[in-house]
Amino acid sequence: MDGEARWRFASEHPMAQKLSETDPTTIAAALKAALSPTGEWIPSVLLRAHEELELMRMDKPDCGGLVVATDQAAAHAYAEILRRQTGEQVDVAVSDDPAASKVIENYSKSDSRWLVAVQMVSEGVDIPRIGVIVYATRVRTEMFFRQVVGRCVRKQGDEDDMCARVFIPSISQLLGFAAAIERTVDAVLADEESKVRRDTGDGDGTDRALPRTPEVIGSSTAAHAFTISSGDAFDEEELLHARRLGQQAGLPPGTEPSAIARLLRLTGSSAKPGVAPEPQVELTHSERKKELRDLIARKVGRLSRTTRKPHSHVHSELNGAFGERSIDKATLETLSQRLVILDRWIENA
Repeated sequence: MDGEARWRFASEHPMAQKLSETDPTTIAAALKAALSPTGEWIPSVLLRAHEELELMRMDKPDCGGLVVATDQAAAHAYAEILRRQTGEQVDVAVSDDPAASKVIENYSKSDSRWLVAVQMVSEGVDIPRIGVIVYATRVRTEMFFRQVVGRCVRKQGDEDDMCARVFIPSISQLLGFAAAIERTVDAVLADEESKVRRDTGDGDGTDRALPRTPEVIGSSTAAHAFTISSGDAFDEEELLHARRLGQQAGLPPGTEPSAIARLLRLTGSSAKPGVAPEPQVELTHSERKKELRDLIARKVGRLSRTTRKPHSHVHSELNGAFGERSIDKATLETLSQRLVILDRWIENA
């Protein structure tokens, strides 16, 4: 969320700058100004976040929201803003409050909408029903940011297809952290989608996978994969086995292991120590349908996040398109066709 922050230092002229245009010399002051409960920025963000939470609760009635504040004063001020906007009681958990752990425990078991916390979220707190987070703290370390985001990216069982929303100030440092997390998540989802498409025979798993941008982490030392000799490929294990057999047979030391390995292949002998290949596991009909339904659920969540349509509305449109009462009644063929339609809708959105 972008916006203009305004501040001034003693005896100096006022300054104004968009959050997205801050630099290392202005970022701290701009962030403090934006997060001030007396300004317009944070109330507008809280209102937008509440609207998103209400949308998600149409599909998941107990979905909750978390506001992460810098200090106790800000936490109580944000809670008061939310009370005025929603007309509901808002829980507050701060580390100096002996009852904070109980507040969090009660919130995790309830269906109330909002919790405002300071620091507590970085101490192993697990509230799976959280789906919306407002990052309203001046803490800008990557570890803390990842800990906060981790509160809302956890699934509640295989049927949970909700897409979390995290509202952050549009400063470059936080945007970089967010982009890194999204690349990681997209890579995992793309791998899962490719696997599902391969397992279910729906294409080669690469045609409609999510675009992925690699994040360089490092590399290992090089390892010998195989040797190509006269058009045949021999892996390391096969060549070592051939070399040992050549030594045992008294062949000249200069004899190429690949020649021995090729001879073993031609004679039908084992070219490497016998290890039974792993059996190819075939999915049952019901397992293939379940994998496709799970993939559809994730795509529905992605479309819902983009179009702000409830999941139930998207599923209803898909059911209508195929004349089926529900996705549970869909066949393998219509499940695959649903994926095609969803890919088109997502691309258009």
